[in-house]
Formats: sequence, C-alpha cells, structure tokens
Amino acid sequence: MASILFIHPAWQVGGVERTNIQWAKALLLDGHSITFATTHGIEKPADVPQEISWVSVGRDSFALFRKMISFSWNFDITFVCQSYLLPRLIAGQMLNLRFAKNVILAERNAFEQYNGYGLKGAVRSLIAAAQIRSMRHVVVNSEYIRNQYPFSGKRDVKVVQNPRFDNEHDVLPDIGDRLYEPERVVFIGRWDEQKDTEFLLKFDGLCRKSGWDFLAFCGRTDLPFQRNFLQDPLQYMASEKIALLFCSKFEGYPNMLVEARAAGIPILAAHCPGGSREILAGYDNTVEFSKQNDASVVEALCKLRKTFRVRPDRDFVAKHCVQNSEIRGYVSSYLRSL
Repeated sequence: MASILFIHPAWQVGGVERTNIQWAKALLLDGHSITFATTHGIEKPADVPQEISWVSVGRDSFALFRKMISFSWNFDITFVCQSYLLPRLIAGQMLNLRFAKNVILAERNAFEQYNGYGLKGAVRSLIAAAQIRSMRHVVVNSEYIRNQYPFSGKRDVKVVQNPRFDNEHDVLPDIGDRLYEPERVVFIGRWDEQKDTEFLLKFDGLCRKSGWDFLAFCGRTDLPFQRNFLQDPLQYMASEKIALLFCSKFEGYPNMLVEARAAGIPILAAHCPGGSREILAGYDNTVEFSKQNDASVVEALCKLRKTFRVRPDRDFVAKHCVQNSEIRGYVSSYLRSL
C-alpha cells in the first residue's frame, strides 16, 4: 500500500476540492494512506474523512511548496492539484524536477482558465504550459482537456472522470419517473468569474422579462435572486420542479452537471470549454443556448415551457461512483511501474 500526498493551497468548499475528497475515498478502499496539504492555517473541513491526515502551513503557496519539498520524499505519490498553482513560484518547478518520478499533476480545469487575465494570465499560461510539458505524469478529468494544448501529444496523460458519488445505492431518493414542467431556473455554484457572474446578472433580467423565476444558490445574498449554498443539491434537484442553468466560462468535468444528469432534470446549457459535452452526450433533457445572443437565451427559456420526463439515471450514478473510479486502477498501475 502507498502513502499519497495531495497538495492544494487555499482549500475552499467547491468542485475541485470535492474531487480531491472523492479520489481519496476511492484510494482508501485499497488501503492507501492519504494526506491533504493546504495553506492559510485552514482547519480540516467536516467533509474530509477522519482517515485522511491534514496539514495546513503558512499563508501562501510558497510556504506550502517549501514545506512539501522538505518532506515529499516521505510519500510514494504526490498529486499537485491544478496547474494554476505552478506558475506562482519557482518552487513549483523545483518540486517537479526534484521528485519527477513520483509527482503527478492532477488537472481538473480546461486551459482556458488562463484567459481573461490580461498580460498576467498570458505570462502564467506560458509558464504553466512549459511545466506541464515537462511533467512525466498527468491526470485530467475529461477528454477535452487531454486533447487540448499543452496536454495533447504527451504520452502519459490519463483521463479519470470525477467519482462524484459515494455509492451506487441510496444516492437518489426512490421516486421513480416524474413528468413536470419546470417552475423555475436554478444556478448552483460559486459566485465567481469562472461561473460568469456578468452573464448571471443578465440572465436574471432576461428571466424576469420572460416570466421566469430565477434563483442562484451561490453562497451570497446581496441580490434578490441570490441564496446561500444548498446543503444537499442532489436532493434538491430530485425533489423540486426545476431546470438547472449551466453557463461557466471553463470547466473540467463539472460535478453539478453530473448530479443534474443523475437526477434526470432539465439542463439549460451554454457552450463551455471542458468536459460538459461528455457529460451531456445523449442526454435528452438538455436545452442549449448561446450566451452571446440574448435572443438565443429567450428562445431556450421558451423551450423549457414543456413537460419533461424526469428519471434518475442509476447507471450514470454507478459510472461516477467512488468504488468504480478509474483512479484506483491508475494508482495501482503507477505503483507497479516504479
């Protein structure tokens, strides 16, 4: 069995951190020991399993990488979570070069994450691309990322889709098929640039003009349509008559879409670089639109005014279950190759 370290500065509540937890749960099934390392003195969150060790150092990424460099040799595998952490400091490249044989980049966002930040983003993207190309082992969570620069052409890039669910049973309430016309459109996620807050503000206005109720469960309550985060989004999806809005600027393999498809609810989806098309492929309850065209948004809202057949997808849940996650086989194969 192996000792495995996950490096993820500035731990938050959200998608990538949730994927770290789910990966760890999958690896715990095989008897591996897991340690999470983060920054800013963040205490161990309640949703991190007790079996996982927790280290929080310093106030920034430099302190974390300096600490990890000093004792990373104690771990059989080190996952560096997210490429955007690497360009911040030379220590990221030092870690890569010093421990290249046991360092794996775990990238969960499309490389478009560097767009929209002017010169700073351009410089960081160049540094990150060089570091990614130099790393021997990379795990991504969608075919889209594997096929885009700088991941395309690398020999050892493994796709591991997010293991969103803990088990195949008791994930969704036993409610069977439902027939309903959505009563409101709902956004679930952080209120940040990645989720396109500018569009969310515009969407609220278009909803009101079209006679739709819109709610954003985003952890803020500054605006009339904003609400705090949901405690159990999947339960909410499975019990309410809603359509989910998906409008991110970039993603990896968005957990919220995985949950929405598992619940079988209607999804109002804009084009997004990342794995969203892989999740929605063959899904009948998808209504697509263009964020750049208000008429397209209004037309999509009109298409929601019909009766949808809403059915929980148990096979989809099983595919995205911890016990069936491909990260288990990947780590086993990796360890055999050492």
